[in-house]
Amino acid sequence: MNARLRRALPKFVASAALAAGIGAVFFLTQHHGEDDAHSAHGHYVGTLRAEGIKLQQGGDLPGAMARFREAIHVAEKHGLKAALVYNRIALATVHLTEERYEDAAGELQRAAEVAREIRNRMQGATALAYLGQALRLQGHNADALAALRESLELAGTTPSRARATAHFQMGEAHRARGDHTAALAAYREAHAVLREMDDAPGQAAILISIGRTEAALNDAGAARTMGEARDLLRRLGYAARAAEVETEIAALNTKR
Repeated sequence: MNARLRRALPKFVASAALAAGIGAVFFLTQHHGEDDAHSAHGHYVGTLRAEGIKLQQGGDLPGAMARFREAIHVAEKHGLKAALVYNRIALATVHLTEERYEDAAGELQRAAEVAREIRNRMQGATALAYLGQALRLQGHNADALAALRESLELAGTTPSRARATAHFQMGEAHRARGDHTAALAAYREAHAVLREMDDAPGQAAILISIGRTEAALNDAGAARTMGEARDLLRRLGYAARAAEVETEIAALNTKR
């Protein structure tokens, strides 16, 4: 996967998957339940989405976008509202990858509206978590935080990607405005969710964010936290990434 794609993938994805060397898009690889697949049109939409996921993961973003747009067209035409939500979110992740943040926000707002209409709280939470990211990347921090708070309200207390993503993005928003204390609290919330989900790569990545934020706060535990991330990456088999973290640990120890 090229460097631009690595940088531009949705921020939580880049941190929690690509940082550990995993070419996966969390939202896209999850099972989304009933997708109107009982109908022929629903089956076709599901096939389009599956093709789009494969193309996106392989780096063919124009191809993925074409599949998701066709899926949205069919879902709108035949009233497949659940499929409409999933595919608008999927299309938004392509826009985020290509740094078209306004386009991403538009798709996510529409996805959230339909999710509210069909009372799909978890997909609404997912759309709003990514919306928070898109707004943050446009510099609209207050609006981003509002979207993320709503996402967390919808996600509730059940461990989920949406909840972990919203906490992470909230941390990023706080960090962007220089509030490292609030950022650290949000990152730790994300880590707790990822632990509940037994998501080891995600834990390793968020530990890096926690360690870096602790370092910014001159917390003596920063090197220890980064060490936890390094050890976990090693156990997962990501030696190159672990070596990069080891370099950061050495720099922290030098400053002590």
